[in-house]
Amino acid sequence: MVIRNWPARLAARLGQSRTSKAASAGAAILAGGMMFAGTADAATLLAENFEGLTLGPFVSRANGDGTDFTVDLPAGWVRDNTTTPAPAPEAPEYFGFQAMDVDSWVAEAGQARNSFAKGGVGAHGTVLVADADQFDDQTGIEPDLMNVFLSTKPMSLAGVAASTVTVRFDSSFRPYDGMTGLVDVSFNNGASFSNLLTLTTDNSGGNSSLSRANESVELPVNNPAGGSMIVRFGLTAAGNDWWWALDNINVNTPVDLVGDVNGDDHVDLLDFDVIRANFYEGNSLEEGDVNQDGFVNEVDFRLWKDAFGGGGPASVPEPSSLALLAGAALGAAALVKRRRS
Repeated sequence: MVIRNWPARLAARLGQSRTSKAASAGAAILAGGMMFAGTADAATLLAENFEGLTLGPFVSRANGDGTDFTVDLPAGWVRDNTTTPAPAPEAPEYFGFQAMDVDSWVAEAGQARNSFAKGGVGAHGTVLVADADQFDDQTGIEPDLMNVFLSTKPMSLAGVAASTVTVRFDSSFRPYDGMTGLVDVSFNNGASFSNLLTLTTDNSGGNSSLSRANESVELPVNNPAGGSMIVRFGLTAAGNDWWWALDNINVNTPVDLVGDVNGDDHVDLLDFDVIRANFYEGNSLEEGDVNQDGFVNEVDFRLWKDAFGGGGPASVPEPSSLALLAGAALGAAALVKRRRS
């Protein structure tokens, strides 16, 4: 977004009219190199919607359109089906979590699977599917022999503060009997896992309920500072039951926004207002002390301006310009006080 008419807008921030030379000069200094607002509220550790996978035709199932599924996974992801009976080679479609065109899955299996609207039903979205009902049709998994897991690639937590990570995903879970959905996390490269979420018949509306067949899930993570993490999804103790499908898996952590002195997760003119109002007077972050050295001064303005304009040598004014801005700001503030007195 290109920011237009900076001198007039910033003159107003300085408490002056459009014709005030001091305010216009200060605004002109600000305008140089400052063309884009900086806004952000999270750093992405992982973002996967599975649309980058190439789908091929079903091998043993009907009603597909030729771009139906793949046994491939995103780079670094790992499937673990070792405790589940293996299917015949000619029936690989439902052996563990598989990437599928959601509409091919719906056309092939039916029975309310089109409830997963968040997975792109009607738009051929690619989703991950663990479907015990369909798998049992060709590979006997009673009593409750399907135990399948899928782990993300390891994610670095370098620079991430403790207990700040969030896991988000879209989910379609239709329970039956003892089948269980698990979301676990590991901080030791998969040597051990801690549970974040357990889905069962009891907390999902009862046998065959569709109450959790189309939801967005958000899970806080008690992560350490630094290291790495892996998220694992599991469908366990499943027999001739139902399914769990997943899409849009994201792992995020908040960003400490330098220059966001009012704490609204944006670096914008509202933060400038705070710095301007407390120039040479404030001494806290809430008053505009960006570097928290006990003073609100040119250094804090520079830090705010770099964050607001995206940084780079061209966006940093010379010290003399900063002094001129400070003088303009102080003069404007004094003028406002005189007018009010």
